[in-house]
Amino acid sequence: MQKLFSSEKGFVLTMAGAAIGLGNIWRFPYLVSNYGGGLFLLLYLLLLVFLGYFLLLGELSFGKTTRKNVIDGTKEIASVTDPNNQNRWAKIVGVPPLLTAFMMNITYLIVMGWVLFYIIQNVLYLSGVSTTAVTSQTFIDLTNNFQKQLFWSFICVLTAAWLLVKGTLHQIEKIACIFIPAIFFILIYLIFWALSQDGAGEGIKNVFKPDWVAFGITENGFDIKQFINVLFAALSQLLYSLSIGMAVAYFYGTRAPKETNIVTSTRYIVVLDTLCSVLASMFVLGISHAYEIPKDVGYNLTFISLPVAFEQMIAGSVVMFLFYVVLYLAAYTSLVSHFMPLVHFVSEKLKVTKGIAFTVVATADLILVSLVLLSFTGSLSTKEAKSSLFDITNLATDTMLLVSVFTMSLFIGWVGGKTIYNTFKEQFNKSLPNTQVGYMKNLFRFAAPLILMLIILNTLFQF
Repeated sequence: MQKLFSSEKGFVLTMAGAAIGLGNIWRFPYLVSNYGGGLFLLLYLLLLVFLGYFLLLGELSFGKTTRKNVIDGTKEIASVTDPNNQNRWAKIVGVPPLLTAFMMNITYLIVMGWVLFYIIQNVLYLSGVSTTAVTSQTFIDLTNNFQKQLFWSFICVLTAAWLLVKGTLHQIEKIACIFIPAIFFILIYLIFWALSQDGAGEGIKNVFKPDWVAFGITENGFDIKQFINVLFAALSQLLYSLSIGMAVAYFYGTRAPKETNIVTSTRYIVVLDTLCSVLASMFVLGISHAYEIPKDVGYNLTFISLPVAFEQMIAGSVVMFLFYVVLYLAAYTSLVSHFMPLVHFVSEKLKVTKGIAFTVVATADLILVSLVLLSFTGSLSTKEAKSSLFDITNLATDTMLLVSVFTMSLFIGWVGGKTIYNTFKEQFNKSLPNTQVGYMKNLFRFAAPLILMLIILNTLFQF
């Protein structure tokens, strides 16, 4: 018998843990800073309300309808509407989310390895065991050391292994119920601490203050190219942040308790995920403004620029430790969630234990992690293109994510929508106005596939 979450609250917090990850704390602050401040935040919220919320609702509902792995579940729904092509639909719709989750683990294991190293190094320094503090030079030294990076990535695999192999769904639920409140508590503490720094308040205001030029509205008129960049950045972040199209939302939907109101649960998940992104942006941009940290991209901001600010603070090592703990907790809940549908799928299809299935998936991920790490140390690339393989991996993952959501939207819109709607007809009619039900149907049929196709083209060709 399939094991379900013990309560709707546990389901919501676990799914929120899957959604809250590197994208919220590692990527969102940079996007807010560079793409319009409050205007970007407003655009993101509008996209969230009119697109992201319904995409997440559709994927969770899809999973709760079938109660099977994503490939078998797709076959089941397709057999009702298009029995002759059920296997084809299973490949088109079921395979991309699993590949996306697998590829997402590569980036997560690398970045989590960096974060874990920073945490341990801070603990050793604060306890007096080591005299070496974490500085902006730490990241340069770390990424030049292949063995050290691979070791910490492997440790991250081990931290997830015990939970995925020996743990139960209820244990994962309990951990989420601890981790999610802890993330918010530490973030709020860090924001109040940041407000004690001169200039941080102005930086926090920049999260909500409109930056018209960065948004594409200048004195000379409307910069359409810049606005398109902002729009696609917000759309991509939306999918990445909500864990849509990674088989994660689908998988957790299959484990949702029978009494779960999927509509209200989705709303809670969206609110928690977005709130975390905003709080993280307030802290990062507040500290960045207080210590004149440049608006860097991705890992530069988190692992090079922010340590510069921490170095200048009183008790900066303590604040740094708390920040990286938050980042690791957020990444850990997402990593476990990415592994889970893969492990269960391999276990079901190969008829093996979860331990063997996890070993197969984790080994394949670590092999690819090794190749990417070699590009950092220069073994597979020139010094000028040092992290090119890391960037290529991220681009490939983002593209696969978009393809996954695109195919799933088409499937829900044209093949499985009626079956899913009939399953939740009572909840939809009770919790959603009729206009929203009709809007959701048209969104999956027309708007979402068109928007996603445009994002895919923009990602591939950067027009």
